[in-house]
Amino acid sequence: MRKASLFGAVAIGLLAACSGEIASNELNVTSSGENGPIGGTFGSDWTRSEITTLMNEQCGAGGLLGDLEFVDDPSGTYSTFSGTCA
Repeated sequence: MRKASLFGAVAIGLLAACSGEIASNELNVTSSGENGPIGGTFGSDWTRSEITTLMNEQCGAGGLLGDLEFVDDPSGTYSTFSGTCA
């Protein structure tokens, strides 16, 4: 399983946002922290299971990730996700 720090994911996300393209190993996360919405985009090297695990960790101690949904881009190069930390 690939480990990613939130700082690293955010830094990569900011760089990618400038280019407008999502690399296969890229992960962008937008979160309002505990008890709020969470979402982002991820490249094709990431699995839904890895994203689910990382987002559960991102929700914080005791935080439960609810309503996590995935949408694949038709090109197959990236996917988006959204959910809620409860």
